[in-house]
Amino acid sequence: MALREAGEDSELLTYPFGDERLDSPIEPVRPRILSFTRSLRSGPSAAKLILDLQLVFSLRRMPGVEPLIAHHVEAAWAARLAGRPYHYVAHTSVEDELEAYFPRIRFEAARRGLRLIGAFIDRVAIRGARRCAAVSPALGHRLRERHERAFHYLPIPWSLPRLEDPKAARRALGLNEDAVVMLYTGNLDAYQRWEIGFEIAEALRAGGREVVYLIGTESDPAQVHEYVARRRFEGVYRVLGCAHEEERAILHAAADFALIPRRLDGGVPIKLLEALAHDLPALVSEEASAGLPLEGEVRIVSSGRLADYLKAAEDLMERTSVTPAGDRSHGGREFIARAHSNRAAVEAFRQMTMPRQKADETGGHEVGWRFERIERREPEPL
Repeated sequence: MALREAGEDSELLTYPFGDERLDSPIEPVRPRILSFTRSLRSGPSAAKLILDLQLVFSLRRMPGVEPLIAHHVEAAWAARLAGRPYHYVAHTSVEDELEAYFPRIRFEAARRGLRLIGAFIDRVAIRGARRCAAVSPALGHRLRERHERAFHYLPIPWSLPRLEDPKAARRALGLNEDAVVMLYTGNLDAYQRWEIGFEIAEALRAGGREVVYLIGTESDPAQVHEYVARRRFEGVYRVLGCAHEEERAILHAAADFALIPRRLDGGVPIKLLEALAHDLPALVSEEASAGLPLEGEVRIVSSGRLADYLKAAEDLMERTSVTPAGDRSHGGREFIARAHSNRAAVEAFRQMTMPRQKADETGGHEVGWRFERIERREPEPL
């Protein structure tokens, strides 16, 4: 959408299905391929491999402007196997993330094997690309060090949503105005560490606070209820849907702060961008901060210890409690408007795809984000 608004002729090629509940101003190009599932769950699966193999053959037949812009490793692999030139935009490192989808594997040798498989998947995507970019500075740094390729930083464009009235949002959810409301949104995969929210809530309750833990997710909530039963959690929690913009707006308006505790280095947690766009203070693990130059009421926890999360949460609540009633300006919204605007994303994209001759003329100058010139590369053999 940002590219089209900037006058670029662009098309979005996706899987043959998506979440029909989501509104989008762009009608994507959906290839005619067989689909044995309509699951939107992240992570590897046999059904996705079948989709990706079919996508390879579709790309071989499909006309289009070269090179393709391949987001995620699946798209990069499909483009490379189809023999199509591409620029690669990394949203995560499979080397870091793959083992998180197999939490029952405990043997270190097996987990090391998963990391090696993930590294190979990353390597094929990266070495076949003409140029590479990453959606976070931290991710780009890791991939650059591991694979000796230059990586541009390509910020994810993010629009500013309409803010709901906090009191009205709490009434809609049946929450006490005086309660401390902590919000987690997103999937319930093991690496997200959403469980620590219950530990934080218990500790805050022990200090005499009324605490509500809100979980907005489209994952199966049964695992949350099972965890609560095992832990014998006696506090208040709610698991609610968050597919629609209206649902997310109410959740964020009702909360005092967002919890983003992921334990795995990856790309940019969408829940972080969304919290900042809703001007919600955030309690963020160092891994989730993604190396972004975050501004506003954000507390980054550099360790995974509960005591450090509690200290950061208390500091965050103390700082935000002095905000005048009705004034929700915590700095996050301004950060998103500047650092993740359509303009910032388009400028970074144009720098990434700029022909080398033009890059020499501009001197590789900075346009909001660091620009690294790289030589054109032909794909290496698989």
